[in-house]
Amino acid sequence: MAFIFRRGKSIQPSTISLNSNSQLYKEVTKNWSWNGVVTIRKQNSLLTKEQYEQMVKLNVRAFTTFETASILSKVTSGDVMIIKFALGKNKTDDRQTLSYDLQASTPITFTPQFEINCLIPGFYDKQTDVLVDIPDGPAKPAQRDLGAGVTSYTQDMDGGNARDALNFAIARQYYIKYVVPNL
Repeated sequence: MAFIFRRGKSIQPSTISLNSNSQLYKEVTKNWSWNGVVTIRKQNSLLTKEQYEQMVKLNVRAFTTFETASILSKVTSGDVMIIKFALGKNKTDDRQTLSYDLQASTPITFTPQFEINCLIPGFYDKQTDVLVDIPDGPAKPAQRDLGAGVTSYTQDMDGGNARDALNFAIARQYYIKYVVPNL
């Protein structure tokens, strides 16, 4: 089976192409400000909100001694808990890395994401916070059993990972918006 792609006249590669010389690529790969977000779902629906919050803890830390990391917000509603965290400053510097350690003494599923504050013409036309999934791969959370029914999930996050995640999300939108309609 072979795929043949033809360019329709509505596509203007000089402005919306994803090659490294395009304006779109330059916008996507800027060092945008970012936060980490973890969306957690409990598997035991019998837990009260208070029990759930006591059984799930998140610790964040910066890798460099001159940087701080902190939890910005923690919201629990029903089976879902959303925790947002960030570096204290220099959130656009690729060299600044934070690490989170999510510890749970109840079965959970969770999705780590970046919240990136960006402006990408043709996709996000005004400055906005965009939630993007972290692509699977080497940055996947590490899981380990701490004993006494506690499981730890750790992951490092940095500006390079945020840029890669945004790039992946824009590429997916680009494909749906520009390539598929012209097949």
